[in-house]
Amino acid sequence: LRTVSTEQAQGQTMTTTVDFMDYKEESGIKFPMVQKTSGGPMPFPIEMKVQAVQVNSGVADDLFSIE
Repeated sequence: LRTVSTEQAQGQTMTTTVDFMDYKEESGIKFPMVQKTSGGPMPFPIEMKVQAVQVNSGVADDLFSIE
């Protein structure tokens, strides 16, 4: 999957590309384990790697209560 966005900033047009790669399945859902962002104000690509994904693992319902 790739997203491309173009924005105006300080009179210049900047295009940023984000690639989502290396999908792994967890609990029946596929998650991208690598996200690579390039363009825009960054002079070089940035790559982020996910170490682990847990779906609803040990999250207590009371963490979402509003008092």
